[in-house]
Amino acid sequence: MPEAQRGWHPILTAFEPKPGEWWLKTPNGETYAFLTILRRGDEIGYRAVSYAERPEDRKYLGYYRRLFAAAEDVHDRYVRATSAPKKVPQR
Repeated sequence: MPEAQRGWHPILTAFEPKPGEWWLKTPNGETYAFLTILRRGDEIGYRAVSYAERPEDRKYLGYYRRLFAAAEDVHDRYVRATSAPKKVPQR
């Protein structure tokens, strides 16, 4: 399915403070990750890092060839990390 037909996507709520940089935010406006465009010769990609107040506390999350894939993967990681663990039924 083409990306434009998917409906909601985390990139739609990203803040773009300057060209080539996106801040992924929670519904209450807290930043949880940064995406930055990288150019390596003719290749263009996106670097993802977690948000932390101090830059040295940020964690590298990955390198992606597509912006939508980067935003989707980072958002899914955030949701999993902040969700309550699933309860396993006891037998």
